[in-house]
Amino acid sequence: MLELMKRQITKGFVELHFLVPEFRADEIKKVIACLGGVSTDDDAELIPLEKAFPSIHPGITLRGYRQRDGLSQVELAEKVGARQSHISEIESGRRPIGKQLAHKLAAVFHTSYKLFL
Repeated sequence: MLELMKRQITKGFVELHFLVPEFRADEIKKVIACLGGVSTDDDAELIPLEKAFPSIHPGITLRGYRQRDGLSQVELAEKVGARQSHISEIESGRRPIGKQLAHKLAAVFHTSYKLFL
């Protein structure tokens, strides 16, 4: 679970709190440090994001954008010319997002199509 704090600690920064499985904590710390451009030590082994978060897939990104914009699956499906069941399967990780659909989603959410691939 990720939670954005309500009060800002330092201007330009936010504090994030994570609840992660204890046995993955060290791997996840390394991933987060790398994402933030922080070196944990010179000989640190880099951990791929997919290894630290094995259930991550582009459908999670899609769900996040859809919820951010307050769209239902039906509304999004209508905007991109797809079926609601197709959107549901993408969000649950059972179906990949093709390049053509990624471009349509990017247009709806005003972002790069690469986020959905």
